[in-house]
Amino acid sequence: MNARSRPLPTPWGKMMLAPDDARVALDDDRLASARILVIDDEEANVRLMERILHQGGFRNVGTVIDPREVMAVFEQEPPDLLALDLLMPHVDGFELMRRVAERLEPDEYLPILVLTADATAGTKQRALAAGANDFLTKPFDAIEVALRIRNLLRTRFLHVDLKRHQEELEERVRARTGELEDSYRQLRRVDEARRSLLSRVINAQEEERRRIAGDIHDDSVQVMTAVGMRMHVLRKLLHDPEEIAQLDRLQEATEAAVGRLRFLLFELHPPALDTGGLAPAIREFMSMAAHTGRFVFRVDDRLQRQPDPEALTILYRIAQEALNNARKHSGASEIAVSLEERDGGFSVRVADDGRGFDVGDKLEPAPGHLGLLSMVERAEMAQGWCRIESEPGTGTSVEAWLPDGAAPPGI
Repeated sequence: MNARSRPLPTPWGKMMLAPDDARVALDDDRLASARILVIDDEEANVRLMERILHQGGFRNVGTVIDPREVMAVFEQEPPDLLALDLLMPHVDGFELMRRVAERLEPDEYLPILVLTADATAGTKQRALAAGANDFLTKPFDAIEVALRIRNLLRTRFLHVDLKRHQEELEERVRARTGELEDSYRQLRRVDEARRSLLSRVINAQEEERRRIAGDIHDDSVQVMTAVGMRMHVLRKLLHDPEEIAQLDRLQEATEAAVGRLRFLLFELHPPALDTGGLAPAIREFMSMAAHTGRFVFRVDDRLQRQPDPEALTILYRIAQEALNNARKHSGASEIAVSLEERDGGFSVRVADDGRGFDVGDKLEPAPGHLGLLSMVERAEMAQGWCRIESEPGTGTSVEAWLPDGAAPPGI
């Protein structure tokens, strides 16, 4: 501030205008240290305000007599409160409030106390519209001046604190958002790695199934088929009825073994899974399985498109295990399979009307099978779920859902 606007360190003893019991005590050092700028072209008014404010406990009071110097003071050290006369030469109070408003940030609160002898409604309305917060009518009452300024400063500091807290909160939010974004990127990388690993595991399993199926087809099935053909030739050479009957029984057993081998080939890798999709593969499997059990089946296919290869294989294997369990253990007369898209993924449900069981007793997998627990774990590994519901005498339902691998992974 220049010489006219610097704080005035005048001793208290020379500033007494009111008796001691008229003072307003300030027990808040922040209020006492607030920067108050008094602007009035009448020096007598300025000195009066200085004394009143120092008497009220305010230590940091600056004054400006020439209103053209106000904005320079702002640039040097912005005040916490303006005490402003309206009628001044060169730049009146209304113009000063407009200039001050242009300089303030949108969320900044600077209280303006208007000092005026004009208490008409029109003047007050115009001042309020220009940005004034309160009025003091000349001549001033010392206690009223101190109280009004104290209240305005408290509001000012509440705004300052609120803004600071908001900035601190925003900074914490930005920091936390950055951490969450880093976590999200890390989860994306983990998810991509998981998907890649899952894909490799499934592909390796299916490739091993194909290899075993090929070996069985090219070796065991061919050998057993050749044995059956030789037994057919041998039968033509036999004449003893008992020997022919024994050979027929042996040939029936051989044909049954070949049939079981062919069913095993289909279980290992159904061709329809590659060429037709989920529903045709399940229908083909159930058609072959129906020859080994007394049940009817139906497939309700509501899929408009096929899952990605990994999800397709997992859903088929879970359905296959559920169908095998129903076929071998449930004593069901009807098995129903439903396929649908929902909740951003694909689901398969296998339900039978068999004897049912206590699910808690059947969570350990049997040798050579996925088992109920493994079916659940396999679905969860693909970020899906598998639910088994059954009670003795009520049938069984196995439902699995996997997310659509074509959609971005959720967090």
